Amino acid sequence: MNPWTARTLAGDDVTDALAVFQESLPVLLIATLRSEFKSCLPEEALREVVDRNRTDNFDHLPVVSRGAQDRETVIGVLEVMSLMSGPVPDLAVDDRMEALGEQHLIGADAGILTFIRSADHHPFRFVVSGHEISGLVTLSDLQRISVRAALFAMVTHLELTMAEVIRERSPQIEAWIGHLSEERAQNIQEKVAKANQENTRVDELLYTEFCDKVTLIRKDWPFPKDRPTSKSAFKREMDDLQGLRNSLAHASDFAATREAARHLCERVRRADRWTRSLTACLHPVSHLVSGEGA
Repeated sequence: MNPWTARTLAGDDVTDALAVFQESLPVLLIATLRSEFKSCLPEEALREVVDRNRTDNFDHLPVVSRGAQDRETVIGVLEVMSLMSGPVPDLAVDDRMEALGEQHLIGADAGILTFIRSADHHPFRFVVSGHEISGLVTLSDLQRISVRAALFAMVTHLELTMAEVIRERSPQIEAWIGHLSEERAQNIQEKVAKANQENTRVDELLYTEFCDKVTLIRKDWPFPKDRPTSKSAFKREMDDLQGLRNSLAHASDFAATREAARHLCERVRRADRWTRSLTACLHPVSHLVSGEGA
């Protein structure tokens, strides 16, 4: 752990600590280890490889060459999923494989979220440890338990950043509770009253839910006038991220299909953009910007 990380985790800034934590979960936690690779040889016929893959149903296969003492060296990747239906060309693997390149590599200590941010564009990566390939990670690995931990930290970081923005602008409950619906305001007031009775009261914003914070940001924060759809984009994208949060909290599927997994990548990028924009409001160097155009 580097000194900056150690200082952050030891400090009182919860949002900074969450930011560190969500990036600290390494991609190696969700990778398939090299000892478990299912691979193919460049000289093999595509038909044989496809037939062999019908049980495993992998999207991609490492292509390896065998040298002295039958030692395997990774030389490329075969995208096999598109060959699983319909006629298979009468070609060798070498004719269809993609030669190993930098776009196929990710460091073993890179964060899970680092992989997810571009996994819809690069759904297959070899994990590099030291001087060798030690594993691989694919889009289909996004349902693993470590991904849930990273995502929950990401969404919690976003929610706490929203709370900080509201607190800075309206530090007292009387200044913001009137912006909520009568039902939502009553719910919070009941929680505060109960906490007072039990002598466990904390910052009133901690009794708000994700949707309340979204409402308060929309109603009481100066979105840029030159971006008239910023508020609607914020609401739309926050509703989507709240759906992700609920799926994580209730152990529901969030990346069970390829389409859902690709959508997850976009959700992570949007959460990143809004967290940066809201943080900029706390430390003004730029105006709040919308996640539109994603």
